Amino acid sequence: SSDVCSSDLHQLALRRLPFLGAWPAWQAAMADAFRNRREAIRRPGLWLHHPLEGNLAQRFLGHLGQVLDAPALSATYSDPMASLITEHNGMVVLPLTLAANRLSEALAQAWPEPAGYPDRPQVLPPLLQWPELQSMLLDTLTLLP
Repeated sequence: SSDVCSSDLHQLALRRLPFLGAWPAWQAAMADAFRNRREAIRRPGLWLHHPLEGNLAQRFLGHLGQVLDAPALSATYSDPMASLITEHNGMVVLPLTLAANRLSEALAQAWPEPAGYPDRPQVLPPLLQWPELQSMLLDTLTLLP
């Protein structure tokens, strides 16, 4: 039985793809959606990422900052709101999370009603809750072989 499984594995062809955040089409769709949100709300934008280290990570963050046309902030898991409260009041904040996680939930709980408080950051929902990004991703994935 194990011979059958290993011979089947030798026939399996794998195709590796880069992670979603590296896809140029995804980056462009994210940038368009983020720009539209900032323009509609008429506030400057800021995007959050989890802490990254190393030269490659820094190059990627720099590239993504250019694509998104907004500054980035590393959000520590221990206290993601600390620098937002003191340094980035009134901004539209994009946490780079596909689905709800501890970071997006903590941010949403910290500022549940941004419209009544113009001096507070307005936190956007996770990316897959944006209809245009969800649709783009599903359409793109269905085209993969």
